[in-house]
Amino acid sequence: MSSGSSDTVAPSPAAGILKVMRLVLPWIGSALLLYWVGRHVDLVQVRQVFRQIPLSTFALLWFPPEALIFVLNVLSFKLLLDWFIKPISFRELWGPVAATYLLGMINPLLGLGGVLVYLNRKKGTAAIDLGGAMLFLAAVDMFFFLILIAIGLFYLDELPQGEVPAAAVRFLSVSTLLGIGFYAYFYLFWIRKFDFGVLGFQRQVKAFAPFTVARLWHYGLYLLVRTVFFLNFFVRQYLVMRYCFQVDFPFGRYFGLVPLANALGALPVSVAGYGSTQVVWLEFFREYVNEPLLVALTLTLNSAYTMNALIIGLIGLAKIAWDVHQAHKGAAI
Repeated sequence: MSSGSSDTVAPSPAAGILKVMRLVLPWIGSALLLYWVGRHVDLVQVRQVFRQIPLSTFALLWFPPEALIFVLNVLSFKLLLDWFIKPISFRELWGPVAATYLLGMINPLLGLGGVLVYLNRKKGTAAIDLGGAMLFLAAVDMFFFLILIAIGLFYLDELPQGEVPAAAVRFLSVSTLLGIGFYAYFYLFWIRKFDFGVLGFQRQVKAFAPFTVARLWHYGLYLLVRTVFFLNFFVRQYLVMRYCFQVDFPFGRYFGLVPLANALGALPVSVAGYGSTQVVWLEFFREYVNEPLLVALTLTLNSAYTMNALIIGLIGLAKIAWDVHQAHKGAAI
């Protein structure tokens, strides 16, 4: 007769293989993509570009803004938790968020997942509530990128230097139209509370709770925080491109295509964007900037993002270790 407690189910071999593949495949992807880049680009010229980078200028433009970007990132999570789940102090939150930057070195989505796992396990926050908060974040971020893409499309031909891939223009145009339709529905249904006769049940889905609870000022304030976050991010990259690599993209070219190129380069097919970023940028901008310069630029950006994540992640781990030490010390008294 079986005992009252249920037997533990051992993980299947297939699940273990899948887990290993998820860890290994990005490394293989980076290796193959970088090999392809090395076969099609003169690496001697790439090395010459590296030698000409003004390191002091690069460090001055790159690293100081990272502090503001990090603070705004933590503030974004804090606002979501304060509004829709339960309040948490900035001091308590910044350490775990910083530590997850180490996961973000592999892929940004892993970093976001690390924050969710911490809040779920350490704070007891329900996964469905966290998922709803992340949906709210994604909706606001999509709105910002919609504005950015629309601005880029408007100015795309102001300075028609180089060829803009027709597929990219079509993608941006369709994305803008779909985005306008989505946010028209979003405003009428979620903010103005029009049910359209058939869709009211969506407000009963727990994952959509933040959209029901949020007021217009929530959207406005959060959009402001994320706008400052992303503009600081993109302006810093633009200044590095211009003053360290003498790459002067036209206004529309940069704000219309570079965010898209960054997003495609960050897809989870490589580690930290190495390989995928180079391939995407070569396809998007080879008519405008010579290939060795593009490869050197993107490798430098990849390395800078990785260094940021490493430094911030180690500081976050130290903060968590210190908090644990203080908690044990207090319990021993």
